[in-house]
Amino acid sequence: MNLKDLDAILKKVTSRFRIVYIDFNCPEFAPYRKRKIGGIVRFDERAIYFHRGLSEKEEKLTWLHEILSIYYYEEGILRHDDEIEKEARKLYDQLEVRSILKKYIDNLT
Repeated sequence: MNLKDLDAILKKVTSRFRIVYIDFNCPEFAPYRKRKIGGIVRFDERAIYFHRGLSEKEEKLTWLHEILSIYYYEEGILRHDDEIEKEARKLYDQLEVRSILKKYIDNLT
């Protein structure tokens, strides 16, 4: 995936989903946090929930993971969660990707 494609995907997804930061230690989200899950997508609510206690690296990796999950789902491409995680980590290694993510995170939080 190139930077232009990633930027377009981020723009599309963030324009259609609410971004919500919440403490995953609260009762509703505690089961996710116990499994070390830092973000979840709720298609029924058109929302992406992120744990507000993530480190900067974890936050960006989680953003990539959730955005890619939505993208592949909406494109009808079946991907296992482990595949998406691997792709998110590979993308995160690129400085330009982290810069693009920072732009979206800063504008939406």
